[in-house]
Amino acid sequence: ENNMDQDTVKRIWRDMEMASREYQRFAASPTIQRFYKEAQYIVKRHLEAQQWLDENVAPAVKYIQEITPVLQDLQRFLQYMSPAILKMYQEQDKWHISSEVMSQAGWLPHYTTPFKDVSPCRKDIPKVRQLLLDYYQDNWCDVRSRIEDRLSEYDLDDEAKETMKEALVAHEQGLYRSVCPLLYAGIERVMRVELFANAVGQMPSKELVQGLVDDLAPRETYTVRGLFDLTLFGYLTKDVIQRGGMSSDNFMHGLFEGVHTEKRRRQLEASEIPNRHAVIHGLVVYSSAQSSLNAIFITDYVYQVLSDLKSSQP
Repeated sequence: ENNMDQDTVKRIWRDMEMASREYQRFAASPTIQRFYKEAQYIVKRHLEAQQWLDENVAPAVKYIQEITPVLQDLQRFLQYMSPAILKMYQEQDKWHISSEVMSQAGWLPHYTTPFKDVSPCRKDIPKVRQLLLDYYQDNWCDVRSRIEDRLSEYDLDDEAKETMKEALVAHEQGLYRSVCPLLYAGIERVMRVELFANAVGQMPSKELVQGLVDDLAPRETYTVRGLFDLTLFGYLTKDVIQRGGMSSDNFMHGLFEGVHTEKRRRQLEASEIPNRHAVIHGLVVYSSAQSSLNAIFITDYVYQVLSDLKSSQP
């Protein structure tokens, strides 16, 4: 600095003053002022966003970290269960299709029914009818054993169980026309015992059926023992002349409907599914293997219903 002459120092000072004035003019320009304001606004919003993240996102991240093990367990469970769930829906669809076909062929569904064999023949109703007749004839010993095993679990009196066993023997011996009267009288007796305290006199059919329908309809227990339960319940509770709905009146049309006209009797004569009123009063003769088996299936179902209702009572 000592080597600088006075003129050099003055020149440097003038340059610095000029640069300072230029900076002041630049900083005071509208463009720079707008830039400063926008920069300040951006910084402010950034700080606000950071504060919001701290207050809201951090707890959410913590929650996600906490439930991650649960979600991982759920994922593993779904991976394990997916094939089983898919299979269940496939089986349900198969049962539904087969049951519709069987209805057209005059058969009621049952847990002994070979549904996997019915489905491929669904477009040939006569073939379905004969296929099931052959199946039950060829596999009767196994079918009877399965029915008796399940019968032993029902919470019903010995008379009800012995009635079913006699019907199974009668069917095995080809005494088909004796099966329906035996079982339908047995159904009426066990209903009287379980639902009306074995009271003497005519059972109020409407109240009887209404009780069954109201107590049964949406209970999950009827899927535990097999899809046939809900399928058969649907048949018994629908109007066979397709008036629609699920009520006690429609239930009676399916199983307990009275036969008061020749037209109705002719309809029942064309069906292999026995009607209680037609059986008890001798209005229709049911003497085929198919009608005998349908009576067994209906009785098995009603026994199960009454047993489950009894077990569910406090």
